[in-house]
Amino acid sequence: MSFLNRFVKSVYKFDEYGELVKLSLRSSLFYYFVVSVITVAAACFAVSPVLTEIFDSVEENIPEFKIEGGELVTDEPYYYLNNGIAAVMDPECEDVYELAEEYSAVNGFFVGKSTVLVRNALLGGDDVEQLSAFEGFTSDDAEALVVLVRKLTYVILAGTFVFLKILLLIFVWCIAKLMSNIFRGGLNMKESLKLGIYACTLPVILKTVFYFTSISLPNMIFYALILVYCYFGIKSSKAMRLEA
Repeated sequence: MSFLNRFVKSVYKFDEYGELVKLSLRSSLFYYFVVSVITVAAACFAVSPVLTEIFDSVEENIPEFKIEGGELVTDEPYYYLNNGIAAVMDPECEDVYELAEEYSAVNGFFVGKSTVLVRNALLGGDDVEQLSAFEGFTSDDAEALVVLVRKLTYVILAGTFVFLKILLLIFVWCIAKLMSNIFRGGLNMKESLKLGIYACTLPVILKTVFYFTSISLPNMIFYALILVYCYFGIKSSKAMRLEA
């Protein structure tokens, strides 16, 4: 069965899901691999303009500064806030926590007179260091660091999407097997995995499409769609088994 036929059947031909479950596991995994590559590439492309804007702005507007005597030395403060990312340097600020609270940024770094606060929501907290630990650090070093972080960010972004696809595969496998047991679908582990692969096709594509918009597909809808596709897939498989 061609890739296109699998795609069409997995999206809206529920009564033919039984045929998809009968296909080889290797070809089904390859199908999931192709769908994953396409959607990961599309998601990275959708997010890339935002990241590029952030890094370009930081590189172009970062002022001349240096860390000397454990303190920030610069002629002018620097403020940047965009898409939940903040970068702030204020040599007059004594309390870096107060500086950070002035912004509703989810992530970012805030440099005061003698301390720096790095906020990362993903890691769940703030990390504060004395500037004396970065003695001799200058704006030239910062520009080189931004270039490095830019490159690493794209690699990490793609890696994150790939990792999420692997987690999703494991999740739909377990869900399909559990639902098969509940509704007496009679699917074994391999068949459950194949059902999960085809059941998540449309939800994955929809979630990727939403990356190109200003809103995101709610997780409740995403997982509800997977459950619906699994249910009809099990129903189709049972019907084909009874006909045989």
